[in-house]
Amino acid sequence: MSVVVRCPGCRGASQVDPGAVGQLVLCPRCHDPFLAAPEATPVAPPPAELETPPPRRTSSPRPRARHRAEPVAPPGGRPADPHDHAHSGGLPASVLIGLALLPFVIPLLWLIAPTAVGQPPALSLAAPLALAVAASALSLAVIYTIDWAPATRIKGVLMLVGLAYFAGLSLYFLKKDMLERVKRAFEPGPAWEEFRPPKSDCRVQMPGKPGPYQTQPLPGYRLTCHTASRKALGESTTYVIGFGPDPKPNANDDAWFAAVEQAVVEPKHGHVTNRKSIDDPGPPGREWEVGLNSGMARIVRVFRVKGRLYYLSAEGPNLDPNGDAARRFLDSFQLRDKD
Repeated sequence: MSVVVRCPGCRGASQVDPGAVGQLVLCPRCHDPFLAAPEATPVAPPPAELETPPPRRTSSPRPRARHRAEPVAPPGGRPADPHDHAHSGGLPASVLIGLALLPFVIPLLWLIAPTAVGQPPALSLAAPLALAVAASALSLAVIYTIDWAPATRIKGVLMLVGLAYFAGLSLYFLKKDMLERVKRAFEPGPAWEEFRPPKSDCRVQMPGKPGPYQTQPLPGYRLTCHTASRKALGESTTYVIGFGPDPKPNANDDAWFAAVEQAVVEPKHGHVTNRKSIDDPGPPGREWEVGLNSGMARIVRVFRVKGRLYYLSAEGPNLDPNGDAARRFLDSFQLRDKD
């Protein structure tokens, strides 16, 4: 068995006997002598043990940042506001708000107008106040509508202010009869119509269709009576009209009406809370406000004309002497020529 040795000069390999190891031998390539030494056989290192890598941390992916356009501040000022143009267009915001508050001048004009034109308004001061509040609120809403162009906002405010003044002028000169028609159209219950009692020379406004009334409203007097009732807001009001001959045509007016007052209300039924004379317009008469023991209120008017007696009364719970439920009936009484 031979051993492989190598020359240290030319790295030439030679095979020699095992007994020549450690002795000088001649290199067959470069012909130089060298000490024969067996070539070391490389030893493969043992396989390294595989290490288990530590577990990787899994983290939720971070949301991707979006790139947004940031407003650039003008040199030497605050950042630009995209809504800064809301009140632009030639007029500052204070002027526009002042225009929006102009409708509140309408109630002031209503207070001055009776002195200037000599005609009171048909409606109360609540009408122009409600109109001014509504018009101003709409105008402010138009001013702060940023989706509209500045010119459109200015036109809208001016249009609303102009409409408010036109409506205020129209309501001031509204005729009373037209207002009564509107009120009648929205009032519940039977409609008011002119009633002419049969075989009489008078007429009066009464609701629905009046019918005969058998009870004598004035004890000691013979009257032909008709009645009608009207229910509104849960309360019913009864209306009575009567007429007949005067039993004491030659009696003095003061004494005659004093006797009638005793018949209007008996002490056991109630008491008179107010009385007044009626001289104009129409025939002379008296009016009594009576508080009944039953909790009802009654307003009575009695007229004395040329030997005839006319009786009118309105009765209901919480009846207002100055309310429309009573005055509409009492004030509509008129004498007419016989047909």
